Amino acid sequence: MAELTGLIAPCFARRDLRSNASAHIRGLLCPGTAGNCWSLAQAAGHARPYRLQHLLSGAVSDEDEVRDRVRCFVARHLGEGGVLIFDETGDLKKGTCKHYVCSLTDLVKAAGVR
Repeated sequence: MAELTGLIAPCFARRDLRSNASAHIRGLLCPGTAGNCWSLAQAAGHARPYRLQHLLSGAVSDEDEVRDRVRCFVARHLGEGGVLIFDETGDLKKGTCKHYVCSLTDLVKAAGVR
């Protein structure tokens, strides 16, 4: 957990936002949480969901960078050689970790191979 929160910390300018992001991740990783801000806040030890709601709806952060860093972390720890990403918009750019952007046709082919 410390490694992941350290990786995403530079994406948040303020310490309280970094803390809230860490709490949000802890809540997501707790078994049996419903995935809404109330249950995530309770799982993270918060009495109310307001800090997590602000993180998701109003905090200033580099969301794309957070996504890329979490994706690379997960890929590295799952031992995958790369991550196959479907991008129907065509906007996704190759990030800092090894991943492959594909069309829907390529995604269906890859799923069939597995």
